Amino acid sequence: MKKGFTLAEVLITLGVIGIVAAITLPTIIKNYREKAIVSQVEKTYSMLNEAFSRAISEYGTVDNWCSINSTSDYPICAEKMRDILSKYLKVTKVCTNWTDCTAKGGYTSVQNDKMTIDPILYYYRAMRLANGMGITFDARNWDNILSHWCENYTNSRLGVNDLSMKNCGFIYVDINGNKGPNRDGVDLFAFSIRKNGLVGHGQAGLHRNISFEENCLKSMYDKDQGSGSCTAWVLQNKNLDYLHCPNELSWNGKTKCK
Repeated sequence: MKKGFTLAEVLITLGVIGIVAAITLPTIIKNYREKAIVSQVEKTYSMLNEAFSRAISEYGTVDNWCSINSTSDYPICAEKMRDILSKYLKVTKVCTNWTDCTAKGGYTSVQNDKMTIDPILYYYRAMRLANGMGITFDARNWDNILSHWCENYTNSRLGVNDLSMKNCGFIYVDINGNKGPNRDGVDLFAFSIRKNGLVGHGQAGLHRNISFEENCLKSMYDKDQGSGSCTAWVLQNKNLDYLHCPNELSWNGKTKCK
């Protein structure tokens, strides 16, 4: 007598496999996509820091690239940064209007709310790379006090050495250009420009007004300069779990969902 499975047994087995696949596949796909984003952010950070390192070797530290004497110098410096760094990157398009190289329709926050973007686009300069990435330069420091550009100082009101004022500006990176979802912490990331390189937004202790807790988890944006504050978290913790359990995470506490 030949033994085998009945049609009913085969159908039941296929049904069980289908149910298990329906349950597990979305999680597997989500994890794969998020790991790919983490990898891309890491590669972006490495690529930009390498470009800065080569530029600094040739032109000196960033504060020597241009001078900030009035607010009209901000777009000039942003353009200077873009043009210098473009020598060390594979650039396919240079943009004065930053939306030509990034998302034309704007961005949503980490929590998918419409994100407030500084309307003064006059300050921005952008470029698109061969890999489709859109990079925007903003040479303004946090408080727009000209004497603080690229410099540290002691904040008399807070009575502390305010590291946030060492900024020479900001870089906003859309890792897939003008493609969706155009969401902060998913395809939009940001870095603070320092004299000797870059620091990911949201790094604890490096910028009092751009923190992971307030700007990534809660989306308490101060114009555009609070956006991208999930970047340091991604670089340090290698995950995007702020998308899934924001109420459970903190910079010095829990670093992943259950």
